[in-house]
Amino acid sequence: MSHARTSILLAFVASVSAAVGYRSVTASEEQPPQTQRLAKCAQSAWRVESLTLFGDREVILEKLARHEGSMGVEHNRVFMFIVETGDSADLAMYERTDAERCELSQWGVRSVADLTEQILKQVLASKGTRCAGQLTKALVEEKAGKASTEGKSVPAPKSARDAAGELLKKHPNEFFRLTLLVLC
Repeated sequence: MSHARTSILLAFVASVSAAVGYRSVTASEEQPPQTQRLAKCAQSAWRVESLTLFGDREVILEKLARHEGSMGVEHNRVFMFIVETGDSADLAMYERTDAERCELSQWGVRSVADLTEQILKQVLASKGTRCAGQLTKALVEEKAGKASTEGKSVPAPKSARDAAGELLKKHPNEFFRLTLLVLC
């Protein structure tokens, strides 16, 4: 990270900390959890990833296994899967609440048309200044409506393959497109 971005990031974290009532900390004190999350989110805004795969359930799970460790969903706060078939789409967004749990929100829609492209354009337009997870959730809710499953507490997945496994059970013998968005 460049010196200018680091300075901006630190100034941002300090101003947000002051706004929410946190006092400055010395090197010997730990930063409050909210400040740590804000700093990590600001760094993650520069590390958004997108992976698109085509195939049936077994092929997709095999491909995800090849990406283990490189996509890092086990370390990220928000990530999302979009599964598109010829006549429907399923979306699953994971939001980490702590090291062991995530909140899972799911949508089933007839089509996501250009939703994936809209998400990627929005993230690109934010130029790393806004939380990609919050931007994406707001856009999905606007386009797909209220989630059919919202904020269901689930164990934090250990990998992208683990997270996708349940969602892909709905599509055992179909050819589909899976898009994984690692947001923040």
